[in-house]
Amino acid sequence: KKLEGYTAIGVEQTDRSVILGSDRCVLPKKCVLVVGSEKEGIPAWVLKDMDFCVEVRQSGVTRSMNVQTAAAVVMFEYDRQHGGAKR
Repeated sequence: KKLEGYTAIGVEQTDRSVILGSDRCVLPKKCVLVVGSEKEGIPAWVLKDMDFCVEVRQSGVTRSMNVQTAAAVVMFEYDRQHGGAKR
């Protein structure tokens, strides 16, 4: 998809992740979201090919989120940024 002009965005906590919802988090219209498995996340060999990663900010002791929930939160933000369905 990158060869077709899409931006690869990993949904992962890394030392360089952009916090979802911050001013720095602009999701391109043509993007592919990549999510990893529940425990291990996105494998390193896939992570290295991401254009950037986004992280869903959380508070409390646990710093992980169900993968389906994380994907839904990021897709909601994409919809918010790009106008989504007429409300």
